[in-house]
Amino acid sequence: MEITPTEAADILKQIQQNQWKWVKVKRFVPENYPTMEERYAALEKHYADETSRMIEVIQALCKTIAMQPRAEFERFLAAVPDEKPSATDRLPE
Repeated sequence: MEITPTEAADILKQIQQNQWKWVKVKRFVPENYPTMEERYAALEKHYADETSRMIEVIQALCKTIAMQPRAEFERFLAAVPDEKPSATDRLPE
């Protein structure tokens, strides 16, 4: 998996704005599995697959950032807010 510098910048901007639209997770449909055992096994596989995919996305993002010139990276760091989210910030739905 590769992420272009433009895609990386868009993801980083969303992270800065506490938005999570860049996290694309396939929806698990339990109705496709007739028994609880099959549902559990399918859900477990779904979770493992989606976790692996997210790790790949983060690794690709890090690789793309690392390939940027130092000045670009420092410009990004300067734009990152120092404040931490407050307890009243909403979690992604």
